[in-house]
Amino acid sequence: MAMNGSSSPRVDNQGYATLSSPREETQAPSAGGGHHRSGSSPSVDSPVDRAGLLSRLLFLWITPLINLGQKRGLVGDDLFPIGRQDAAERLCRDLERQWKRQLLHEKPSLLRACAHLIGRNYITVTGTMHSISMVIGFTSPFLLGKVIEYFSGYGTRRDAYLYTMGFVGLSVVRAGLLHLGIFVAQREVGMHLRVALTSLIHKKVLQLSHSSLLKITTGHIVNLVSTDVQRLDELAPWLSAGLVGIVASILAVALVWNQVGVSCLSGFGLVILNLLFQFISASLMAKYRDEQRN
Repeated sequence: MAMNGSSSPRVDNQGYATLSSPREETQAPSAGGGHHRSGSSPSVDSPVDRAGLLSRLLFLWITPLINLGQKRGLVGDDLFPIGRQDAAERLCRDLERQWKRQLLHEKPSLLRACAHLIGRNYITVTGTMHSISMVIGFTSPFLLGKVIEYFSGYGTRRDAYLYTMGFVGLSVVRAGLLHLGIFVAQREVGMHLRVALTSLIHKKVLQLSHSSLLKITTGHIVNLVSTDVQRLDELAPWLSAGLVGIVASILAVALVWNQVGVSCLSGFGLVILNLLFQFISASLMAKYRDEQRN
């Protein structure tokens, strides 16, 4: 039983499910100056694709949509199309290509396929921002120390003003721009992983035969998408923080050693013990969870 004007799903030659509707064939401006676009080309005219670094950090690309929302209520046709980098079809195709390469190895790994999918973008963007943030983090105490020295009778007022402006400026850049940029970049990586894996699972289910579908329960598929894929999404923001944290800890110990000597190892030792405790606790929780599932 079909309804007039309703959307109907179709599966293309590559196994991707899309929606076809009469609205895809037409493109008309919506009332009030909306941004109605065809659904057949989701990666065209996306402001995210044209946005520069500053526009992405400050979310300036979304300003036209906010201005439109102040004039009238927003509707679905006003929303911007999905950017090229976020398109599910592209992410699924790239992950599938990486997985086929893994199948050529003796022990294929889905984690390695995901790492190759996001590796270059993840390392370049988050690695660069984390490095700059780490340099600022070590420079700010030095500038603050110079300001304190001025009140102790060392240096000139001009130097104190310069050190103060440098300290405040670096703090604003680190807290206002770098942390926001790192957060957005990490969340985008997690989203790309989730979308790619979910799309690949969906494509595989559409290609299964009827006999194979009888061996798979709906709950198993839902568990893959809602639990296993979600874990990778939650893990992505912490990977770069863990790697940068190791480098930052070594540099911090070296700098503190220069100031207070061997006494700094007591605090560093407590950090190591805390990390070991957290690792053992997480391992035991994962073991108990697996036992409960079985």
